[in-house]
Amino acid sequence: MNKKGWLEIPGVQSGDRTLKEQMLGLESALAECDGKTVLDLGCAEGLIALEFAKAGAKSVFGCDYKQQFIEVANQQAVLNPELPVTFEYAEINEKTTFPQFDIVLALAILHKLDNPSAGVELCCKVAKELIVIRLPIGSTGAFRSKHLEHRYCDIRTILTARGFVRERKEAGPRGEWVQYWRKVK
Repeated sequence: MNKKGWLEIPGVQSGDRTLKEQMLGLESALAECDGKTVLDLGCAEGLIALEFAKAGAKSVFGCDYKQQFIEVANQQAVLNPELPVTFEYAEINEKTTFPQFDIVLALAILHKLDNPSAGVELCCKVAKELIVIRLPIGSTGAFRSKHLEHRYCDIRTILTARGFVRERKEAGPRGEWVQYWRKVK
């Protein structure tokens, strides 16, 4: 087992993070996912998406721009054929489209996009009920693109303008914050 990925998967690959650590701050989302559809943007190896499926989600769709992550995620899905989960390669940008989902997860992904604001806009378009965002360390809602520093994003402004209200903020892994944004009905 000399393969290295984002998440540690015992017997499959080493990783910089564990699933237990990455689930910090997601307990409330897990508690309400039963019978709902879930989109996991930037799903990495799919372990968080699988946890939502295990918690009773009606269906879970995970996507990532790294093909090697999607291959591992699909291998994990094969090991859990009873779970309603699908993984596909997808880039997240201004042209990305998805159907609507009850819950959208954007966990430590938005700041990695060339245009983080486009990622937040995508979340707004496809979320029926709830957007869960894990922010980069030190951010409370505003940050710059990791790759294009001139691209600034303030999720608070975008989400509020699109009819979402911040419901809660929870401590996530490694000093990151997880924010829950509920669509106003």
